[in-house]
Order: sequence, then C-alpha cells, then structure tokens
Amino acid sequence: MSRPHLTHSDVNVAALPKAELHLHLDCSVGFDAVARTDPSVTREHYERAFVLHDKVVDLADCLDEFETCNQNAIDAAFLPAERKQQMRQKITAGFASQRTQLGDSQPGSSS
Repeated sequence: MSRPHLTHSDVNVAALPKAELHLHLDCSVGFDAVARTDPSVTREHYERAFVLHDKVVDLADCLDEFETCNQNAIDAAFLPAERKQQMRQKITAGFASQRTQLGDSQPGSSS
C-alpha cells in the first residue's frame, strides 16, 4: 500500500516538533567512546577538548569551538594518518566556507 504524496501546503510546518539544536552542536563524541579509543583521556581533558563551552557568544565562536572539537575527534580516531589528514582538510574547508558566509574569515574573531 502506498502512502499519499504530501506537499508543503498539506503540512503545517510550524506545528511539527522541533529539535533543540543547541543540544546537538557539541562534538557528538561521548566520553566513553573517546576513553575507549585513548585510555589516557581524563574526564577533565574530554570536557576541555570535546565539549562546547559557555564562552561561546555567537555563531562564529560556536563554529570555532565545533571545528576544534571535530579536529580533536579525528585525532582520537583509529585511522591511518593519511585519512586523518584528508578529514582535517575537509573540515577546515567546510568551516572556512561557513565563516565566509558569515563574513568572518578569521577563526576566533567574533564580531
């Protein structure tokens, strides 16, 4: 049995449930996963390296923190060095593009 095709006019988008996006902007790598990958990582190091901080005051700061967190996650991953480098380059390019769209080309320079 096929489902009916819905169009935008059939759906009240405002009534749909929304995600608390700010809850999902942390690096999304849990402490347990990081500690299994690198047992020397303490809870304190994890909090510094993998969690966004209260100091984030705008989207540019958030992107900086998120980029750092992702870079740390790559460093902790069991991947060949070449693959890690490829991933770092993709992340750096992606965040550079986001900063350009924000008009903020320098990491760490909040407006």
